[in-house]
Amino acid sequence: MDIKNSDLLMESKTLRESVIDRVEVLDKVKKLELLPDDVNLTVEMGASYYEVGIEAIKSLIKDNRKELEVDGLRTIKGEELKSLKDLSLIPKNTPHLITFPRRALLRIGMMLQGSVIAKEVRSMLLNKEEEVRTTTDYTSLSPQLQFMIQMEQRHNALETRLLNSENQNNELKQSVTHLSLVVDNEIFVNDHQKADIQNAVFSRVGKLTSMGYETHFQSLFRALKVHFNVPKYDKIKRVDFDRAIEFISGWFPKLKEGSN
Repeated sequence: MDIKNSDLLMESKTLRESVIDRVEVLDKVKKLELLPDDVNLTVEMGASYYEVGIEAIKSLIKDNRKELEVDGLRTIKGEELKSLKDLSLIPKNTPHLITFPRRALLRIGMMLQGSVIAKEVRSMLLNKEEEVRTTTDYTSLSPQLQFMIQMEQRHNALETRLLNSENQNNELKQSVTHLSLVVDNEIFVNDHQKADIQNAVFSRVGKLTSMGYETHFQSLFRALKVHFNVPKYDKIKRVDFDRAIEFISGWFPKLKEGSN
């Protein structure tokens, strides 16, 4: 099997799953435009990125919806949709809106025909796969991927030592635990966790609005970034994910001066 044949990604779901986490390829191929949450795109944005017609993206989503929903594709309406309308990002008469994160956009590129950009994305993904399979030089990968690969190698080495020496069990188990903590404290939330944070924010804003509060999802995103001292909420550490969800669920907007 020639791994450099980009058509293989269109034919093999297994091969798509093996490279689906390499969303950094998207930014390397072309500048990516996102919604204000810095996570999701619309169908129109996806079509613009791959330089194809909107119907091409809609058709692909229709044929592969279950696969894409696993990656975060969803249909928004209600308060979430109203927030985007208030920002003039979509027409006021839009009844619902399909959105999806980078991971789903990457999968679309792995299946999309007739797009030069999609073909370039597939080629880069498979070139990366070839590099990882044939060399231990990871300098061409992103710093985050380099770090994760190094941690995995160290973890595997420790597991081998565990099998070879029962006398060192306690020490090695502590080392493995330490490495896991290091990874959690150095790696940011993943795409699924970002989507969960976004959903929690929209849900909380919707609930507060129904309770009579005047607020907006941008206010909660801003409060979240201040609370965790990060420039963007997708820079929240993975170890802080549960705390972020807890913060969102208990957040209330500040009262204006003079309010009771």
